[in-house]
Amino acid sequence: MILSNTVISPFFSACIVASVASISSVHSFAFHKNNNMMNSLATNHRIINHNHMTTSYMSGTSASSSSSSSTNEIEINESNQPDLPPIDKNHKRLFLVRHGEVIPPGGTHGVFYGALDVPLSPLGELEAQAAALYLKQFNLEYVACSPLKRAIFGAKETLKLQQDIKDQDLQSLLSVYDGFSELDRGDWCGKTKTEIGADLMARFDNCDESVTPKNGESLIYLKSRVMDAQKQLLQKMTPGKASAIVSHLQVTRSMLSDALGMDIKKMTSELTVKTASITCIDYDGETNEAIKVHFQSFKPDAGLETAKDGGNAV
Repeated sequence: MILSNTVISPFFSACIVASVASISSVHSFAFHKNNNMMNSLATNHRIINHNHMTTSYMSGTSASSSSSSSTNEIEINESNQPDLPPIDKNHKRLFLVRHGEVIPPGGTHGVFYGALDVPLSPLGELEAQAAALYLKQFNLEYVACSPLKRAIFGAKETLKLQQDIKDQDLQSLLSVYDGFSELDRGDWCGKTKTEIGADLMARFDNCDESVTPKNGESLIYLKSRVMDAQKQLLQKMTPGKASAIVSHLQVTRSMLSDALGMDIKKMTSELTVKTASITCIDYDGETNEAIKVHFQSFKPDAGLETAKDGGNAV
């Protein structure tokens, strides 16, 4: 495997929670180009400004910020994007996208929320739309995501901006995989690192399964079901095509650490995955083994304020 333009930096231990009822089950969301979708697309349109090297996205009222009535314009700077060669006809490409900033339990950043179905913040929605804008330039074969609404939002935004989508393709383009749900911290959810205890957190991150929280899961279990879900998606994909997975911090870390050949015990401390950032990995078209990590945790420049990421990312 070749690694290029990959940033590996120290990172604090992260909490993530993912209730997984069935690791192998895959659910598809069916979407149809009816009047509602056409009306939505009319208020969620793209404007390309080549003179300023930016891409704009007009976004109306969002699903998780129903109180908002204003219209936001998202622009991303196209001049600072990472170099990315065309997909080899014998390879498959995955874009791993983390969800945007969330509104944590109680509205307090610093508590672990993991697999709780917390909503995106208004900033988090804009971040997700910026990621979708970056991905619009690629003809994605599939858009997959976690069953949690913060990931589904980003997946839908990504799908809306894809071109040449036919009615019969919509159901297969957005697929929800239980295996891509966030790490389930069980009874640790809603607590701070201090409340859990530094020693327990360190042992957990070191894959000591004896300290797995009640009603939760270990990092070893998490990575196993994430890789099972990734395998299912890669098996569906066509060589020479790209797909996107919109998911979570520890889910992305699991796939990235596997591609890097990194010990699972190091992934929480050494792999940075910013909110609404994108990681790109190529896989062999036959074996589905990772070949090259093109870039890690790239966040499109949309001129947004810095997201607060003090819960699952500490």
